[in-house]
Amino acid sequence: MKPIKITCEAKAFVEIDKIESIQGELKKINPESMKKLKQSIIKHGFSFPVFVWKNKTKYYSIDGVHRVKALKELGVEGYDVPVAVPVAYINARDRKQAKTLLLLVTSQYAKIDQYNFDDFTKDLDIDILESIEIEGIDILTPDFEPVGIDEQARLDEKKATECPQCGHTWIKK
Repeated sequence: MKPIKITCEAKAFVEIDKIESIQGELKKINPESMKKLKQSIIKHGFSFPVFVWKNKTKYYSIDGVHRVKALKELGVEGYDVPVAVPVAYINARDRKQAKTLLLLVTSQYAKIDQYNFDDFTKDLDIDILESIEIEGIDILTPDFEPVGIDEQARLDEKKATECPQCGHTWIKK
């Protein structure tokens, strides 16, 4: 039986069977994505603590419900999974605030674009990228050969156009 390692540190651990989902059906994971998540956990370990809100004797997942579900499935599939996972406690006065915090942690204020993703990952092994999913990003087949930051700045300068009336600058495509 292959053990699943915990590859992060936390001050507290909670048994996976005691962690409940507060999100219900808010975020769904399809079978292919769950398969990728499980492969990632097998390869890299359980790498991030679960954010939980403790309400009396119950532990509600604010972030990490699918990782916990993946661990449970791996246990059924014959892997030696940890009984408890690292958690970070999230303070909330009530269920309404806990749900609000779930939405905040799920929010994505910054976006990854294809060019910067390709440049950032150019020195990573392809097998690492196979277990990653980022909406709107083609993980395995970049559209172009990434260039360095200095080279990109020179290219941007060449494409920049300024409006003679208002001074607004834009990049020609």
